[in-house]
Amino acid sequence: MTENERIPESLISKWEKLPLHELNKKKVNFIHMQMANFIKNECLNAGGYFPKRNTVVHENLKPDVIGEYLVQRRKANGGLMKPGVYAGYRSSLTYLFKRYKVKQDDDDYQEISEILNGVKRHANEARQAGEGNLICHGL
Repeated sequence: MTENERIPESLISKWEKLPLHELNKKKVNFIHMQMANFIKNECLNAGGYFPKRNTVVHENLKPDVIGEYLVQRRKANGGLMKPGVYAGYRSSLTYLFKRYKVKQDDDDYQEISEILNGVKRHANEARQAGEGNLICHGL
């Protein structure tokens, strides 16, 4: 199936006068929306309920992967977020295990907590030093 076969003809004709870069952006956004809708409707189920399909490989969510994810989270301008935002990410990751009824290894949980404390401490120190928009490399 080609890209244009996934996009309704009515949208393609509506977009035909757009510059090529805008047309490509519209196509990519449409396909991403289609994928998001499929995952939402066919895989996840309503919040609080067990998902219809397993969409996460929990064994791959090790502390180094989660730590890498946490340190890459930034504002749109590349700056650090407030420390509480990082705690929200942690809460979401914990819920991801809970929703699938998967017990997170205690050692992994402790290591993730230590990583999160370091990320929050670094974000807090940067904000206190007036560097809230600091772009950090190699945290």
